[in-house]
Amino acid sequence: GIEQLTIPDTFQQWLAGAYAMVWFFPPLGRWSAGYGQQTEQLAFLPESKVVGKTGYALFPGDITQLPAGYTLGVSADSPRKELAYLFLQWLTSPEVSLQRVMLPYALRDPYRISHFESSLYRNMWPEASAYLDKIQEAGSKGSLDIFLPGAAEYHDVLDRACTAHFTGTDAQKALDTAAREFEEITESKGRDRQKQAYANYLTMDGAYPSANLVDAPSNLDL
Repeated sequence: GIEQLTIPDTFQQWLAGAYAMVWFFPPLGRWSAGYGQQTEQLAFLPESKVVGKTGYALFPGDITQLPAGYTLGVSADSPRKELAYLFLQWLTSPEVSLQRVMLPYALRDPYRISHFESSLYRNMWPEASAYLDKIQEAGSKGSLDIFLPGAAEYHDVLDRACTAHFTGTDAQKALDTAAREFEEITESKGRDRQKQAYANYLTMDGAYPSANLVDAPSNLDL
């Protein structure tokens, strides 16, 4: 029934103890422990029935998803460039950033080494140390999105193919359409250029595991 479930439905069922396992990004791990449920911002959540009954683990295969992060910058047109920069420096400082990632209702994951090592954070609930250790491990085993020209276009094609199948299109037809559009993107960017870009991607930490089967640009089937 996953196709019919909304994200709030998942929260409700998980916190009620109806599921054996669930995937969501780290805030749900905090909420499972009942951390911060007294705050006004989390009033929409039911009382957790799984406090002290949950653990944290990586995906099967010992790899993880690695979502994109947030980028902060100063506009070239800003009339207060230095003040804007200093604000960002303050916002991301070890002290202030720790306060931000510890907010129970914030959709922020810990990201500094000092966040993971914080004794304050590690004692916020009984399993907090295990929570932080697993997030840190997950960050070192992320499956890296493909870095090459047109990457977002390839991903968009794949997303549309999956959506088409979910809504009734035959799987083979959806895949054939995606393959044709992949070829069009590759040709538009330059096939040789894409081969080299993909070869460079394979040298990065976290490249798709299947990429290890490819040894050289001449072997790339693009």
